[in-house]
Amino acid sequence: DIELTEDDFVSWYNNKQWSEEIMVPDPQERKLRRFCKQQGFKITDVERVKAAFDKADKDGSGYLDQQEFQQVYSKLEGIDISQVNETKFRILWQEVDEDFSGSIDLL
Repeated sequence: DIELTEDDFVSWYNNKQWSEEIMVPDPQERKLRRFCKQQGFKITDVERVKAAFDKADKDGSGYLDQQEFQQVYSKLEGIDISQVNETKFRILWQEVDEDFSGSIDLL
């Protein structure tokens, strides 16, 4: 049996109370935050994109097809979907659909 003293507990608590696992219990959210740190993005900007992505992902698959992505793009650009420049959008889609699968994920 290991006995835990009050000092040991206070020391452990002080070292762990602000750990990422305690502060951000959701593994997906931690993944998103690590991505932002690695890429140098502001978490607020990525959260805004993620919210639009999640709203467009009607089936909850974690992937967007071209039409769903067009909805996200128009929302983030603040324009009506009918105002999306088709040529510009097609080029953008080719850039984000790196594997040419017809769908993209957020990260």
